[in-house]
Amino acid sequence: MHWFLVAFPEAALSWAVFRDATIGATNPEDAAPGSLRRRVMDEWEALGLAGRPSTADNSIHASAGPIEVTPNPSSSSLLSLQVLEP
Repeated sequence: MHWFLVAFPEAALSWAVFRDATIGATNPEDAAPGSLRRRVMDEWEALGLAGRPSTADNSIHASAGPIEVTPNPSSSSLLSLQVLEP
């Protein structure tokens, strides 16, 4: 598991756009092309994952909002993003 702390000005990238376009929908099959969850969905075998991503195990955790930044060690995510406002 890898943890990344990223920050961005919400005026330049809204939270909704970050969640939808950058991270992707919770269900990886519904995730936008080019989003992280969609890429993992499309490339899960090449990435060496044991199974196809699903809503329950979608490979990436991102905070529900800029306030929620406590790491979730029980998550089995391939990549976990915790986002703070600068």
